Amino acid sequence: MKPDPTRLIFGTNPLSTMPSRRSVFRLLEAVVDAGVRHFDTARAYGRGYSEVLVGEFLRAHRVEVRLTAKVGMGETHTERLPSRLALPLNHWRKKLQSTPPAETSAPPARPARPRRLDHDYIETSLAETLDKLGVAAVDTLLLHENLPTNLEDRTLAFLLGLKAGGTVGRLGVGTNARTLEAHYEEVEGFTVLQYEGGGEAGLPDLLARFPEATHFQHGFLRRLGEADPAAVLAAAQQANPGGQVLFSTRSTDRLRADLGAPVA
Repeated sequence: MKPDPTRLIFGTNPLSTMPSRRSVFRLLEAVVDAGVRHFDTARAYGRGYSEVLVGEFLRAHRVEVRLTAKVGMGETHTERLPSRLALPLNHWRKKLQSTPPAETSAPPARPARPRRLDHDYIETSLAETLDKLGVAAVDTLLLHENLPTNLEDRTLAFLLGLKAGGTVGRLGVGTNARTLEAHYEEVEGFTVLQYEGGGEAGLPDLLARFPEATHFQHGFLRRLGEADPAAVLAAAQQANPGGQVLFSTRSTDRLRADLGAPVA
C-alpha cells in the first residue's frame, strides 16, 4: 500500500540543518518529481531559513506548489547570513549538539493557554513570510502554537480580510493535539487544524470532535520501528479521508521509502 502524493504535505523544518543549498534543492526536486505539491513552513523553522530556502527553490525552479505558512509564536531569531554560508554552520552545530531523546512514560499535563497575540507582530510577520517565500499569497495560514481566540478583534478582521481578498486561501491553527482538546474553540473562518496524529499514546480523537474542519496530521513516522513507512502514511490518509498527512525527511532515499518507491 502506497500513499497518494497529492494528499501529502512535505514539512520543511529539517531543511535548515542540511549541509548545503545544493542538497536542499536536490531533495525538494525529488519531492516535486514524486508528485508532492504542498510544502509546510514557518517563521520559527530554522531561525527563518526554512522560508528562505523554500523561496529560493521556488524562484529557481518556477514550480507551482501550495504553501502552508505559520505566524503566532512571537519574535524569533531571523537569518543573518546568506543560506549558502548558514547551512554548513547549522548542519555541524546540530551534529555537535545532538543528544539522544529522553524517554517519556506519562502524557504531559493539561497545556497552558497560549498568550494573547499582538496585531503589529502578526501583520509584520506575515509580510516578511510572503517576501521570503517570494509569493503574493499562501494556500493556508496557521496560527503557530496559538489560538484564534487570542486575536484582537482588529487582527481577526485583518486575517479574514486577507482570506476574502485571496492573500490567504484558508486560515487555521497549528499546535499540539492536547492544546486543541483543552482550549480550542471553533471560530468562523478558521477551518484547518494541524496537529500530531500518530506516534503518541493517548491522543484525543480530533477528527470526531471537529468533523467540519480540514485536518492536517503529522507524526506518523516518529516511532516507525519495523513498519513500512509508505504503508503507515497510506493508512493515515485512509483514516483521514477529508484531510492531508504531513511528513518530512532530509534524505532522498528515505523520501523514496516513505512514498513506496524503490530506493536507489
